[in-house]
Amino acid sequence: MKTVPILFLLGLTTLIFGEAPTADAASVRTTRDVSNSRSYRKISTLLSGIEKDVKRDLAAMSSRITSDTRVERTYKHRITSYTRSMKVFRRHMSRAQTAYDHYDSEFKKKVNEDAELLKSLKRQRVFIREERRYINHMETESLRLKKFSTQYVVIRREIRQMRVQVNKEIRDVERAYLRAKSRITAQRNAASSRRSRELSRKNSYSASVAKYVHLTETYQTLLKKLSVQKSGNQHLKKELQDQLDLLQEIRVILATFKPGTNTNNKYQARYENCVQDFRDFRNKYQNMNCTAF
Repeated sequence: MKTVPILFLLGLTTLIFGEAPTADAASVRTTRDVSNSRSYRKISTLLSGIEKDVKRDLAAMSSRITSDTRVERTYKHRITSYTRSMKVFRRHMSRAQTAYDHYDSEFKKKVNEDAELLKSLKRQRVFIREERRYINHMETESLRLKKFSTQYVVIRREIRQMRVQVNKEIRDVERAYLRAKSRITAQRNAASSRRSRELSRKNSYSASVAKYVHLTETYQTLLKKLSVQKSGNQHLKKELQDQLDLLQEIRVILATFKPGTNTNNKYQARYENCVQDFRDFRNKYQNMNCTAF
């Protein structure tokens, strides 16, 4: 779709009328009314055809601009929606990150507690072995009294009862350590589970944010291209309207042109210049896409 310059349209009249010779005052006065001529009717028909095509192109361009405006509104609405969603998911992602950091810290804390508990139990078992060894020494020492005192039996019984009591206390201590370890392990596992859940949520929200960022950037790019296209279409619409106005102007000029009445040398010179200009520009516009021709 291309606009037709005024020189092309004015020059076109020369092709229909034929190349008019330079007219003097006498020949102009004796020329009959152009509006009643067969050539005028040909030009009028041609102008009507061009006018019809231009109006059709103008309507198509207006429809295209309206469609572009609708698409532009849709793109802007989507960008707004995606931006809003992106902000929401970023808040969720931030909260998930905070929760993850909390449970990650809790998990590491319980891992350290468990390690320290095992180290303490290991040291306690060293002390337990030492305590049992001393009880064994005590019992051995009590046997030496057998030769000297009948009380060694009482002393030995007390030492054995002490051994039983110590073993019971040792078992209690070990069970206490194991209960503590079980509790810490449960807390560590709970923190690990919550940490994994929050990490999964964070990754999910992060993926959603990335998706909406990509969609927003895509539609912003499309919106820029559409803006350039819309601007070009509006410019072309203006050219088509200018062309339509030009056709109306040419029609008025031809309809009011009466040789010998309102034609002077200035108009004749303008007409002859248009003919010459058309000859100069004919090659430039020979490939013009104009359905009227």
